[in-house]
Amino acid sequence: MIIIFFDLGDTLVRQSSTSSYELIPGALKALQEIHSMKDADNNLPIMGLIIDAHRREEAPLSETEKEQKKSWILDILKKTNIKQLFEPIETYVTLSSDIDFTKSQNFKGFIDIALNKVNKNNEYENTVFITEDKEHISLAKSIGIKTIQITNKNNSDLLDDEINALSQLSIKIKKIH
Repeated sequence: MIIIFFDLGDTLVRQSSTSSYELIPGALKALQEIHSMKDADNNLPIMGLIIDAHRREEAPLSETEKEQKKSWILDILKKTNIKQLFEPIETYVTLSSDIDFTKSQNFKGFIDIALNKVNKNNEYENTVFITEDKEHISLAKSIGIKTIQITNKNNSDLLDDEINALSQLSIKIKKIH
């Protein structure tokens, strides 16, 4: 069984010109395709979100601030119509503001918490992390997690673990799956 963790900001959603959030083109279709992909044993993938909901310099957060961050993220998920793909939220969404550190501060700890919520086995070899963030890709690779980086490169310049559009994501997952 494959576990797929997505970053949210600039991976699946982006801030629009009106300061609200919108899905990046192809995100919903890619998520729906991956959500229904079965492996050879007829298992569906586990999909989750690991989100830096706060900046390092904001810590420590009060309980009120943590709730505000969670409400902000849930509002984004609702307004972009992807919340239902990551329910129950308590299981499939891990927020930095809830665990008191960001991915850059402790990527392994972040992944361990997220994996424990969805699977209990911390199976790095069956986990894929998808983001546009180069630093987070390096951190994921350093602990043995497969990665897919969304880049702005031309197709001819892409590395094996890169895509330049979300429309390519399900094909890349099928190769890993």
